[in-house]
Amino acid sequence: MRRLRVLASFTAAGFCGALYGCNDETTVAPIVHVTAVTLQTPNDSLFIGRSMRLTAAATGDSTIGTAPRFIWTSSDTSVVVIDSLGTALAVGVGTATVGAELQGQRAQRTVRVVLQRVDGGVTFTDGSANDQKGCAIAAGAVYCRALPAAGDSIPRMVRMPGAAGLSFTAVEGSLHATCALNTDGRIMCWGINAHFLFARTGTVVADTGPVAVSTTRRFSTFSHGGHAQTCGVDRDDGVVYCWGHNDAYQLGRGYLGSEDAPPTPVAGNLRASMVSTVNFSTCLLDLSGAAYCSGSLNANRWRLGIDETSLPAQTPLPVIGGLSFKSISSADAGVCAISKTDDAYCWGDNSTGQLGIGDATAKPPTGPQRVLGGLKFAQLASVYRASTCGITLDGDVYCWGSFAPGTISSRLGARAYRPYQITKGIKFKSLTRHLAVVCGVAIDGRVYCWN
Repeated sequence: MRRLRVLASFTAAGFCGALYGCNDETTVAPIVHVTAVTLQTPNDSLFIGRSMRLTAAATGDSTIGTAPRFIWTSSDTSVVVIDSLGTALAVGVGTATVGAELQGQRAQRTVRVVLQRVDGGVTFTDGSANDQKGCAIAAGAVYCRALPAAGDSIPRMVRMPGAAGLSFTAVEGSLHATCALNTDGRIMCWGINAHFLFARTGTVVADTGPVAVSTTRRFSTFSHGGHAQTCGVDRDDGVVYCWGHNDAYQLGRGYLGSEDAPPTPVAGNLRASMVSTVNFSTCLLDLSGAAYCSGSLNANRWRLGIDETSLPAQTPLPVIGGLSFKSISSADAGVCAISKTDDAYCWGDNSTGQLGIGDATAKPPTGPQRVLGGLKFAQLASVYRASTCGITLDGDVYCWGSFAPGTISSRLGARAYRPYQITKGIKFKSLTRHLAVVCGVAIDGRVYCWN
């Protein structure tokens, strides 16, 4: 009896036979009685959000027929998910046993999923950034996540140039620039002055050091979101000042304009504890915790959570529902906030489950919706268009929505529609958010990123 060893390595196009080549129509001598199965993995560990192709092989007696199909399994689908083609996707930090089975014969390998550490040995106190760069602060100095250097497999945190003698308490990055809050209350930016983000007209490029937005005004907090505008809360009277792009009323002043350079109060001189900006809208919390939003947020009034007869919101309008919040985080498709009882609420688009309410709907209920799971949160970070991550009161990180890469959502199914724990065993104190990547500062000061 002839014995045949068949190697199976699947691609999206079909089955690859090691003996007969690879195409959709391949037929080989199938195994009638399997005596052994072996399994190979390109790596024994993965960064979260990454995937790899598993390769299985079977040995046994054979006759002519079609190619065998292995059964792929994972011992913990909260760590590794495997599709029918043998592609393993890392969805949560931890260890899982992956397996390939055919006719009762089984081979297994252990795969460890880890977060991508990018701090380069620097101990950070806090991190808060959005859009392209994950930034963090160490001893008052700002570091941002740079692209990998030649020969380096992961990015590193690189110190901001030209800031010797300056000390910062908060930092946020956008498509064109990065801004940070100096300990004296000045907002200072570096990069490109697109849309007058530096609160001045003309072409300004500040790649070698920070430029002060205002020499006189001082702020207690600020938000520099998307690529369009910046807003800050005056540290003396609490009034919200905004500047930058105003093509969708995102500056909240009741008029439409291309750009506006000087920091100017929003309509009504609203006093606030916090402000959060994104490309086409600005949201704030007044001193009582009530949420207000202005702008258009991609031309959908229900994404702002305001009265549906008011589009665009030319001035800050109250979010419906009468809830009181202590923090707020805006994204292109919606807004999330933490109530004074530490519950997470989201409103806006829910086409990929980014509200965390257990489903995906093209037109969700209007206004804030409580995120499922009964979790209590200390911080939320809405990521670009379609997902939110949050740190619970005990330091655990949970995410929901179409988390990047988007395949995580499709492979997790309903699990993406409510919070799922992204990592175990590491406690965090702050999050950074930027496009398809999230970074967190752990309790011990290390920075980890996942995508």
